[in-house]
Amino acid sequence: MLYAQVIVKKKTQVEELSYSVPARIIPYIRVGSLVSVPLRHKNVKAVVVKFVRSVPHELKDKIREILSIDKKTLPLTEERIRVIEELALKTGSTVAEIAFHALPTTAKTLQVQPEGQAFRFGMRKVIVIQGTLCWRCEQYRKLLAKYGEKRNFVFVFAKGQFADAFKASNASENGRAIVSTLRDIFAPLNRGDFLVVDQPYHAGSTFSQRPYLSARQIAAIRGEVEGINVIFGDNLLPIEDYPQVQRGFWKLLAQKTVLKPLFVSDRRGSRELIMPSVLQRLEKLIANGERGLALVMSRGWAQALVCGECGYVFTCDNCGRTSSLNAEKLQCRYCATVRDWPKACPKCRSAILRAVGEGVSQFANLLQKAFPGARVAMLSADAPEIDLKADILVATEKIFSFPDVNFDESFILSADRPLSGAKLGGIGDLLGHALELQANSKRVSVQTYSPDHPVWGFASTGKFNSYYEMGLENRRLLRLPPFGSVITFVGFGRHTESLLKEATGIGEKLSKVLSNVEISFAEITDRTGQNYRAEFTVLLPTRPSPKTLHLIRAQLPMSWSPRLF
Repeated sequence: MLYAQVIVKKKTQVEELSYSVPARIIPYIRVGSLVSVPLRHKNVKAVVVKFVRSVPHELKDKIREILSIDKKTLPLTEERIRVIEELALKTGSTVAEIAFHALPTTAKTLQVQPEGQAFRFGMRKVIVIQGTLCWRCEQYRKLLAKYGEKRNFVFVFAKGQFADAFKASNASENGRAIVSTLRDIFAPLNRGDFLVVDQPYHAGSTFSQRPYLSARQIAAIRGEVEGINVIFGDNLLPIEDYPQVQRGFWKLLAQKTVLKPLFVSDRRGSRELIMPSVLQRLEKLIANGERGLALVMSRGWAQALVCGECGYVFTCDNCGRTSSLNAEKLQCRYCATVRDWPKACPKCRSAILRAVGEGVSQFANLLQKAFPGARVAMLSADAPEIDLKADILVATEKIFSFPDVNFDESFILSADRPLSGAKLGGIGDLLGHALELQANSKRVSVQTYSPDHPVWGFASTGKFNSYYEMGLENRRLLRLPPFGSVITFVGFGRHTESLLKEATGIGEKLSKVLSNVEISFAEITDRTGQNYRAEFTVLLPTRPSPKTLHLIRAQLPMSWSPRLF
């Protein structure tokens, strides 16, 4: 007897089931075939993912028969199923969880050739295009112009507005390109075609439903399995992926840096929220009828504690990583070590300690008081409309959603938040923002407790090799990616107390089955309707094997899922 394992997609989940294959359709059925199967009290469509010769004895009498096969439709090729299986293996997910995202959803189709008839161009499988959004889109258009007549393209943008703008540039009129967002990351392609993922590390490039796959994970595995050309585009390649460039697996094409003046103001010893030197520059800018941007980092940043006199950043006594503030205490986001608020700086003994992490409205109110005759506006998640007539626009990272807006001078007012290291990749984010501002501003000014930090040299000289070398050495010492692995565990529940208690229990189980790991404290990160979302992280010294991932999944209740960094 031949049995088929199939997947059935519903609105919010995918079921993985087994059915017997009747003799009449054996000559026609294959992996990827679309079949009709009985499920409960109705008939539904399903996709075949695997064949087996036997099933557990206790299930034989319960297995039903496939009803029919659609001989013309093949929703998933064998290569696509191998991609699903590989993703499931490397992320510790089930085939059904991956298939939920991989089953076709786009209304637009490309000219996909039968297997064996495609050809490759002499390109590396992964190319990284590093530069501003405008420059990256220019490179995408060049690729499309060069290969678009013979090759299919799928462009995946982290933000819908960027995809719409790229469409409006007439870049996809030849009909061989899909320009979309994450929902079309699995769109069918031939061997040798192009999958272009812009901002693969952005939050908009990660599925919000389990198993929280990222566009970077999906595209890299599709390139390996399907033989397609993968293009990543971003303002700066993350440190954890730079070894791929060093080893020659990836090719980096970087925009030539246009160096502009970078003015750094030293906040050490000052009790002012905005430095007098910065206010002077703003006053001059307003007097000249120019327009300024005040950038305030806010998205996803935890507050850190620094010395107001010498700029010392407080770190964890246990592991040496930066501590973050939580309820007037210092907590490590990696090993969960907690300590009381210190009385003085251990370096200079000053009692002037500053919690870096001021909000956008705090800065906007101060600037409006300092310049009552000027037009001061805000741009943030709570105030999403941009005021192009403002003399000073106080904005969060949301300003980078408007790449065509230019300023005479940009001021980074909260640089110490990412510089503190409380968030993994913070320095890279800051450097990437500085490069974007240099492209869209005549001048860039910064106020910081760390005026001697190497990042300002990298931003003003464009010496990125030194940035990557320093970053990799620092991560090696702290056992952070790519030398270690970070797994974020995400859970949902209706009551915060029980949800956090559940997280603690999971952490205790993981500490018993995994060796040499560090487990952070759990925290509530979001609320949707009546459900709260909680997260905690586990730091492993190495990349987890499929066996380890399976062991981790076995410790989790249904409401929790891992997200591998």
